[in-house]
Amino acid sequence: TLCQTHDGRVLVGTYGHGVYEMHADGSAVSVYSQANGYLQTDYVYALYKDSDGDLWIGCLDGNLVHITPTKVSYLPVEEVQCIAASPDGLFVDVGTSHGCYRINRKSHRFTRFYYPEEFPDCDYNYYVNSIAYQDGHHVWIATDGGGLCLYNLHNKKPRFYTVKDALPSNNVYALTKTPEGEVWLSTDKGLAFVDK
Repeated sequence: TLCQTHDGRVLVGTYGHGVYEMHADGSAVSVYSQANGYLQTDYVYALYKDSDGDLWIGCLDGNLVHITPTKVSYLPVEEVQCIAASPDGLFVDVGTSHGCYRINRKSHRFTRFYYPEEFPDCDYNYYVNSIAYQDGHHVWIATDGGGLCLYNLHNKKPRFYTVKDALPSNNVYALTKTPEGEVWLSTDKGLAFVDK
């Protein structure tokens, strides 16, 4: 995972070595790790810089880390795959191997959405690879084997798109939304987009 900070630093999350800062000459220095006390694990899957310049670090088997200029906070969210901001900037949404969390950036209070206990009688795939907002009420969720989900945050209803709906694959890895409202997705069998 990669992230560029407000001051232009490029951070790289690694599998087993924490977070490194990359330099223009190709050199790298360890900046966040278990060894220096910032992380509870060195298996980093997601990095995110929010609109205040704070850094969020999501790890495989350690707590979610929120680093501000004055403090480091740990939140009980593990197995993080992706991090994104809500359109209003008030929340950070975190996709995990077991659904999604919505975290208030200031208070750190969180709620869950699109998770197994929310749909106890449904056989959905809750392994979330990526999140992108359609608008303030609808979030696209890329799953690892369950296709693409458009989740309504207000009525808590999911709408799924799979190979039956012309996706190239149900393994959706990454999402991005264009200014025109199209959502592009990468899969293990090619690219696709959903028109607004």
